[in-house]
Amino acid sequence: MNTTLSSSLPALLSQEESLVLLRERFSSELEKNGYSTEKGKTIDEYASAFSDSNTAPTSAKALQKRVGGDFRRVAIAFKILRKATKPTTIVRNKALWFVDSEQRLTSALQAEMSIVWKAFDGEVQQLVSAHTQESLKQIDELEKENKELVEFIDELQKQIRQTDSQSQKCNELENKLAQSEQVASDYRSRIDHQQQKLDTLLLVNHELVVERTRAKMLDEHIASLTRDKERLQEHNTKLIESLTTTHPDWYFGDLSEADSSLSEEFHVDDGVEN
Repeated sequence: MNTTLSSSLPALLSQEESLVLLRERFSSELEKNGYSTEKGKTIDEYASAFSDSNTAPTSAKALQKRVGGDFRRVAIAFKILRKATKPTTIVRNKALWFVDSEQRLTSALQAEMSIVWKAFDGEVQQLVSAHTQESLKQIDELEKENKELVEFIDELQKQIRQTDSQSQKCNELENKLAQSEQVASDYRSRIDHQQQKLDTLLLVNHELVVERTRAKMLDEHIASLTRDKERLQEHNTKLIESLTTTHPDWYFGDLSEADSSLSEEFHVDDGVEN
């Protein structure tokens, strides 16, 4: 491959771009856009149109008109060659009169800027000092607030500990209360059971009192009947003796049978109030 510069390339192109680099760039752009790198016009042919910068084409259409070829390849070649042949700015040394004016202007400007800077710096320092004082004041206030906040946090933590302790005591009291309620429930059950026994005993006692009263009344009734019997026996004895005296031929039999009849007619519950 020929790597020397083509005689058809312009001087500007010869200074900045080698033919090899232009060929590689042209081939890369063709491949990127899906065009053939073998068929069609080459970059060398398109570069020949830029040999004279005064008559160089100013558009892809003008390049196509001068060299020919497919417009898509022409557009890629024109873009590459236009960039490669772009004029390079010539840098010259400053003239003495310009350097002198520049120095005088720079000195005057430096003096003026020094004055401006001093004024600006003074104002800035005043503002900084004022802001510093304000910031220090705010820092003091914040430190005071932080101290109060720390004390408040300590107090809260103390209250939390007390609350936890009280909560623990409350739980213990609740447990004791539950135990006491259970004990009270057991005692209530026992009391109810004892009350039932007491009610039963009271009922038995009432019946016992009634029976005692009934027995006492029976004893009194028996005693009364015994006295009545004795009086009747005494009366009968006297009557028999009197009749025997007046009627010795009468026979009265055994008087004990009459006494038995009196006892058979008597019932234990007679005269006893329930």
